[in-house]
Amino acid sequence: GIQFKVYQTINYPDLPTNRFVKLIEGPDGSLWIVSEQKFLIRFKNDEFTHIRNSDGLNGDYVHDIHLADSGQLWFGTDRGISVFDGEQIKPFQPDSIKGAIDRVFVDEGGAVWYRDFETLENFRFQDNRSDYIYTSPNGFHFNPVIENPDGEIWFSSLTHMYRFADDSLITCCTQDEFISNESFQPMLQDASSASSRLINFSFVTGIGRYYTPEIGEIYSLLTPAFDVSQGDNIWTFSSDRLQHNGDLVLETKD
Repeated sequence: GIQFKVYQTINYPDLPTNRFVKLIEGPDGSLWIVSEQKFLIRFKNDEFTHIRNSDGLNGDYVHDIHLADSGQLWFGTDRGISVFDGEQIKPFQPDSIKGAIDRVFVDEGGAVWYRDFETLENFRFQDNRSDYIYTSPNGFHFNPVIENPDGEIWFSSLTHMYRFADDSLITCCTQDEFISNESFQPMLQDASSASSRLINFSFVTGIGRYYTPEIGEIYSLLTPAFDVSQGDNIWTFSSDRLQHNGDLVLETKD
């Protein structure tokens, strides 16, 4: 049968917390973890290391991790952006990008997209300059950012979805265009792309599939979905159930 190994602070003294909110596998197989307390933790060779400012980070707290296609790991910290090239962690453009950064994404062209944690303003750093990306007057979430095979960048606000193509921001679809449900808010929780150019979106209130340029089917869920997998097979999980392509696979009961 399946056996699990439990990792917790009681038997791993170097593990600063048991509460994780994000985990990414690096190119070398090590795991990079962001905790609920915004600690950055690396797990390698069965050892946990708490990464701090003294290890090369801009600050001591990390809001976001992104693994770029180049294999570099990017960190949105409380004092700007840091990047790990496989050998060392170092600040990225510390004279230009300051303050807390809670979203960071690097597209195939090398442009760095990021959000200021305090102001919720969004920027793209390219050609040694940061350009402000204006979306709408309402709260913009930048959550998540994803690039499709055509090089278009997708993201969302509370009420709109956007794509950035040909150096222009395009309002892709609004609440009414995406689903006929007045309470629906198309705020993305997660997303993935596939070679078929189909993008799978996970929303606060369910799963949607968008096929450029037409809207695909919606998988309505009784509880929110928080993750999707790549390709035509969609796995979603919530607080009480696991589903595959909308079919119930596993459900927990009180």
